[in-house]
Amino acid sequence: MVMAKSHIRNTAGLRAAAKMKHQRACGRVDNALEQLLRDHHPVNFNVVAAMANVSKAFLYNYYRHEIEVLRQRSSAARSRVPRSQVTDASKDVIIAAKDRRIAELQREVKELRQQIDRLHQKIYEQH
Repeated sequence: MVMAKSHIRNTAGLRAAAKMKHQRACGRVDNALEQLLRDHHPVNFNVVAAMANVSKAFLYNYYRHEIEVLRQRSSAARSRVPRSQVTDASKDVIIAAKDRRIAELQREVKELRQQIDRLHQKIYEQH
């Protein structure tokens, strides 16, 4: 009777290569972001993906928050109106928008506090 040998998969080399590939891609993305910021160019997923030679999916998976924040900052910097051109009407619009955002955030905080209270209740009931 011949016993079959069990095969142990050796994936350490593949994992190490994948990790190095990921690190190189991250380095290219970091360099692209630094260059865009240094040169005062707009930051968006298409430009960063092209400069870093990575897919947009990679950026969404690993750099989404950072790129979205930088994109908002760069668009805000480009769209700033000199203070001398801000009228009372535009100030009222800005204040109204901020008031709506504050109310929205206050509702969100209230909901989150209620969720925390419910979770504390569940924890208390379990013990």
